[in-house]
Amino acid sequence: MKLPAEVRSAVVLSPPDPGAGVVICAPPREPNIAGIRAAMRERGLIASMTFDPGVRWPNAIGVATVENVLASGGLVVWEFDRLADALAAQLRLRAVVEGRA
Repeated sequence: MKLPAEVRSAVVLSPPDPGAGVVICAPPREPNIAGIRAAMRERGLIASMTFDPGVRWPNAIGVATVENVLASGGLVVWEFDRLADALAAQLRLRAVVEGRA
């Protein structure tokens, strides 16, 4: 995955659901619930991907989707059933953005 250094991400919880999401975007969008709502109000491009338990990274089609949505100024939400998977995905994403992966 190739992403610009300004890409930001955050893990978002949705109680009482035990799962979590990882919101990925580039400025001026914010990686949080308010950022998702703003993108929806603006009819901005939003991609939502749901991951099976234990899966922590998208396949090649998912990677291309993330790259293209972010390049178009959109926002991506990865949805996980388990918080541990969301945290692991965000750590890997940060490593990619920082050039460590």
